Amino acid sequence: MLYVLEGAHLGGAVIAKHLMRHLPDAPVRSFQAGGNPMPRWQAFWQHATTHLDAGNLPEVIAGALTTFRFYAAHLTACMRYCER
Repeated sequence: MLYVLEGAHLGGAVIAKHLMRHLPDAPVRSFQAGGNPMPRWQAFWQHATTHLDAGNLPEVIAGALTTFRFYAAHLTACMRYCER
């Protein structure tokens, strides 16, 4: 789950940087939530690589997929609500 959340935080920063470079007037605030993501990503990755091994991989993948499915279901419900 943390992989998905921290990865999304890092990805948002990448998107914001790209938008600011190519579309300077674009609103990027929602992509920059929480400030600089790099220290959190590095701390997460250090923890993950220290505490996980190949035996944990199926559980880690299952957790990430569950998190992605949750977000997909939530966003789908939001879109349906907005379409009413």
